[in-house]
Amino acid sequence: MVRPIAATFCCFAPALFCGNITYQISPNPSVCHEVHLGNLSEPRVPDNPRERVTSGFCRPEMRATSESELLLTVACEYSRQFKQTWVACREKYAVDLSQPNKVRRIDETMWSSGTPLQWNEFGNWAPRGPKDAGIMFGGRSFERSGPKWSGVGAPPVGASFNQGLTRIAVNSWDGFDIEYNPLDPTVLFQSDKVGGNFWIDIYEVGSGRRLLQIQGSFKKLARSASNGRAPGMGRNTSLCRLGADI
Repeated sequence: MVRPIAATFCCFAPALFCGNITYQISPNPSVCHEVHLGNLSEPRVPDNPRERVTSGFCRPEMRATSESELLLTVACEYSRQFKQTWVACREKYAVDLSQPNKVRRIDETMWSSGTPLQWNEFGNWAPRGPKDAGIMFGGRSFERSGPKWSGVGAPPVGASFNQGLTRIAVNSWDGFDIEYNPLDPTVLFQSDKVGGNFWIDIYEVGSGRRLLQIQGSFKKLARSASNGRAPGMGRNTSLCRLGADI
């Protein structure tokens, strides 16, 4: 018997990426809504619209008009005179989680009307050692589902929390995440090797109960593109990114 879960989980992916991610959800897949955004273009420097933001470090930006409606886009980091800011793409979308397959384009007025969902910087909670079975927090151990924390070529993806610290997403992965610099003469003609499996276990912090497990595979797309780090909406909603940065 599957007990109902008093929480909503949203997995989302930009339409613009190279690579492949597949996944399945248990034990109650109906609580997860997959959202695919439309096209996204590189954001422009605020005071110079002819200049593109090319930092290559981007993340989802979300706002909410209610517990069921999300406003989404992507923002990229921009630095000038030792100050860092996030510049959003001009394309912005809205999705009603009761009909997640219907994503619509919105204008700046509607985007501005939403309440920003803040990133919880209390994240990237790493395991104490490679032999640890779980992440220790609040006197509890939240165990990973993967056979180990990380594969070859990149470190573990740290666990993260929602804003209220009521949910924790424990990330583990196995496989390869090896990318070569084409300008490095010592690795000429070497081919990138990126692919493997990943697991995201989402727990209720207070009880230690596992609410959801996302298990999947990635190919030609860095393992960090499939993780549980994203803004949280309210106490009962968690969001997971499944897709690459633009």
